[in-house]
Amino acid sequence: MRPGSQRYAAVHLWALPIERAFGLSALSWPCAVKKAVRGRTVLTHVNDVARAAGVRPGMTAAEGKARAPSLEIRDRDPEKERHLLEAAAESLLTLSSEVEAASPDVILLELGRSTPALVAMGLADEQAVAARIREMLGAFGHDVTVAIADDIDTARTLAHARSAARPVSKHRGSQKKDTALAQARPSRRQRREKSLPDFQIVIAEPGRSAEALTSLPIEALLWTDAELDPNGWLEVRLLSAHASLRVLGVQTVGQLAAFPIKQVKSRFEDAGVLLIDRALGQLHRPLRCYVPPEKVVELYDLDEPIDALESVLFVLKRLFDRIEARLYARGRAADSARIVLTTGPMRRRERLKLKLNRPSRSSRVMLRLAQEKLAGALAGAVWNISIEVTPVADLGSQLDLFSLHEQRVEKVEELIDRLRISLGEQAVFAASLRDSHRPEAAWGPEPFEPARALREVQETHGAKRAKKDVSMLRRTSPVGAFQLPSAVSARSIIDGAEIEGDLAVAQKTAALDPSHWPKAVARVPADEPLPPLPPRPLELFEHPEPARLHDGVLAWRGRKLAVLEESSAEQLSAEWWTQQPLERTYRTLHLSDGRLVWVFEDLKGRAFVHGVFD
Repeated sequence: MRPGSQRYAAVHLWALPIERAFGLSALSWPCAVKKAVRGRTVLTHVNDVARAAGVRPGMTAAEGKARAPSLEIRDRDPEKERHLLEAAAESLLTLSSEVEAASPDVILLELGRSTPALVAMGLADEQAVAARIREMLGAFGHDVTVAIADDIDTARTLAHARSAARPVSKHRGSQKKDTALAQARPSRRQRREKSLPDFQIVIAEPGRSAEALTSLPIEALLWTDAELDPNGWLEVRLLSAHASLRVLGVQTVGQLAAFPIKQVKSRFEDAGVLLIDRALGQLHRPLRCYVPPEKVVELYDLDEPIDALESVLFVLKRLFDRIEARLYARGRAADSARIVLTTGPMRRRERLKLKLNRPSRSSRVMLRLAQEKLAGALAGAVWNISIEVTPVADLGSQLDLFSLHEQRVEKVEELIDRLRISLGEQAVFAASLRDSHRPEAAWGPEPFEPARALREVQETHGAKRAKKDVSMLRRTSPVGAFQLPSAVSARSIIDGAEIEGDLAVAQKTAALDPSHWPKAVARVPADEPLPPLPPRPLELFEHPEPARLHDGVLAWRGRKLAVLEESSAEQLSAEWWTQQPLERTYRTLHLSDGRLVWVFEDLKGRAFVHGVFD
């Protein structure tokens, strides 16, 4: 590829209506979609199984049924087809910054100015680019044909022609071979076909667009753009011009290009202008760049309702994979996802929301959270599934070659998300100390931040490691390395100036006397450690529960329990400046049911149970 040259890729999703109407089931039996065209209903697209039976686009439903009695026909849904086309175009933004979603079934990419970025991805030539496009859209479940040329119309014409001439493949439902064994030991024919170039990739050499079109049938030029021909009148005039040219014996694009240009344009007017310009590769226009919507939406309609969780998760995985590809193309992530399930015979809508502690675009992470949310939450059989996410900035993670700390943080954040979904949003929190003397108000919940919590743990481990290193240094160092200085070396402690007088000599002698090392430090009560507090219960009630204590019996929660043992009283007095000063006498009671409870009495003699020991 030459940087700066004008090169365009046309991606033809030739099976898009079939894929939208039937999904993966279109591989098993004859399928077709119909549409009203100029007052009559005809088949617009058929799958390979129907083609093998002789069904062709343009036939009526009765003609198709006559050739394939088991043919299943459904109506087209242009709106949902457009949604699938735009989602596929969005995923290709990773290859080019200029992408157009051309209705009804073509995606156009500019490749010339994107050459440096493509080479940096390891795509050294146009064949590799086309193969990557087919691979990316194949992961979305699309069968495509890719054509590359100097201009948009030539690339699109080549793509349409190659799709129409594709060989009919055997439907996969009739293959009885073990798929895993076939993949592990490919046959000689499979190895030969793998070495051949991909039939659904066609590349016109630079500067030779007209030559690439010469051998194509004239029908390859009859396509129209939905943006330029919304009513289909131009297509009618193209078909009329084609009928006249066929009478004249014009069968290929090369024969049309040999006609006098002015005569063709004057004879067929706008249709003739379009045909001759396409045949000569002289149509040039800029791309109508696709701008992704603010929200990423993926939906799936089921042929039959499903009520098994495994089946629902299978569909969700496919949708989350598509969302991951689209978020990757934007360079964004998602901090939440909204799942809407149409369930039950009344087609009720069940709305579920997934909240991510850390923005992510990983389909694996979102699927695990959805599995936790859906466990036991299906209200009935599912008919339709849609997922909506709002892209946010992708924080990413700084990976360290010598530490797995960031990976551990991501795993903990995923665990926190799963716990919140299973136990509730308010069930997972971090406890923080509060400036209060009341036990029930001495702490409070706050959002749990795994990154900060794990960083503190890492720093603590680092401090322990530093102490361990110092201890190792002491064990491996010479014996005298950590001993007090001798009397001779201690002379540096005294001022180096000459000391005169008897007092100075006495002080100097005392300072150098080894018996005075180390010097004693007088201890004062303020330096003494505080006495340990009495034990506190692990489960502390937010509001003390009223009880009645009389004659060694505790009446609490509708039960009367004998007190087997009672600890000494502990008096708490504080917050005298408030309207309800703290004056409580606490005791620990050992009850007959084996529990240890923390009970206090207020100034009025009322008893309250404040907590339970673990």
